[in-house]
Amino acid sequence: IKVYSEAKNIEHALEAAEFADFIEILPVPGSDLAKFKQISKPVIIHAPHASFNFNPADKRLEEYNKRCLQDSIKAADYFGAKKIIVHPGHLFSESCTLDQTIKLIRENFDRRIILENLPKTKEETCTMFRSPLEIANLMQKTDAGFCFDFGHASASARQLGLPCIDFVREIIKLEPSHFHICGGFMSNYMDSHLSLFKGDY
Repeated sequence: IKVYSEAKNIEHALEAAEFADFIEILPVPGSDLAKFKQISKPVIIHAPHASFNFNPADKRLEEYNKRCLQDSIKAADYFGAKKIIVHPGHLFSESCTLDQTIKLIRENFDRRIILENLPKTKEETCTMFRSPLEIANLMQKTDAGFCFDFGHASASARQLGLPCIDFVREIIKLEPSHFHICGGFMSNYMDSHLSLFKGDY
């Protein structure tokens, strides 16, 4: 169960902790994490993503990206989290590069960082962590682990015109240490993060 660290979500987090094995917390920039310390289950940290303007690939956002990543590392220390999930970024413009993502991860490296596979967005002309080859390449260059998001993989397979099951089998060979699962439709070009048993996955 993933929750954003805003005060309005604390009750949901505490209710979810009654049946979940762990809680995944996304530390919203500027939010107070103290109330979430009440959670009795293990916590995993998910760094802010593009919805919070976090894009490790964008040179223009370098200082902000560094601050978000460092805050996520501090949050992991605060909760004793063993994993920090990070979206490696999007190639939205000429200021966005794979090398910039590598630089940010290397300069702020933490052994708990695991990178999450991402489908291509409408704004991108190419990707950096979608195909098995791209994933293996960035893992090797950053020494980071791998978080496998099934919904993202299904959308990526559809985008690439590949059979979903075959695509997933290739990615699994990269030995992810964490999994994101949800419901969805294999015919969709983007993931919808539906409840677990909705859709045709």
